[in-house]
Amino acid sequence: MSAPQVIEHGTLTGYTSRKCRCELCRAASAAWRRNVTRQSAYGRWQPYVDAEPVRIWVRELMAFGIGWRRIANLAGVASSAVSYLLYGDSDKGYPPARRLRPDTARKLLAVTKTVDNIGRWVDAAGSRRRLQALACLGWTNKAMSCRVSMTEHALGDICSGRRAQVVPGTAQAIARLYDSLWKVMPPETTAMEIRAAQIARRYAAKNGFLPALAWDDDLIDLPDDLLKAEIKRRVKSGADPL
Repeated sequence: MSAPQVIEHGTLTGYTSRKCRCELCRAASAAWRRNVTRQSAYGRWQPYVDAEPVRIWVRELMAFGIGWRRIANLAGVASSAVSYLLYGDSDKGYPPARRLRPDTARKLLAVTKTVDNIGRWVDAAGSRRRLQALACLGWTNKAMSCRVSMTEHALGDICSGRRAQVVPGTAQAIARLYDSLWKVMPPETTAMEIRAAQIARRYAAKNGFLPALAWDDDLIDLPDDLLKAEIKRRVKSGADPL
């Protein structure tokens, strides 16, 4: 899946995929051709490598809390290359990349799971969807707040979408909560507990929240714009959108 189509000038991708012929993109293409010629002369040219191990690693980094655009920045590669690796190109109907250039693969695999690489904020989409999925089961913000040491109000802001970003620690805490509760019904042994769970389920249904089974692991953390593009690509290809 690709983000909104913004050409990154001065990249080989801009020249080949986006057909940009500006001075910077032509220079990038020429430099790439010179490098191929030089590597071929020494018998070291390896045009492509399997993309799947790199894609698995990038997704692990994303699950750790590092956004894909930040991964691209940390690796020193074009964000469009990481987007194509993960999601393909929805506008052209291309699936995720099957092959990568060795240099791109090497740079992405060099990015590590460290707190410093996460950055100060992460997109709250994954946290929001997890809380909404738990609400579908009947979990209230009050019942969840004591399990993650967060206020009921803070969870409500995330669940409702009023908070667009969260700190990495919050995202990880909500992910752990979700992993432990996604197939666990809330306690309903008293009249108060039964009523609270019913209110949570009605609220979830009224607002169109999706249950846990609606989400694939590779979709639940995607920012909203990228999720829409991925659904569009899957619909075009005839695959199940979710």
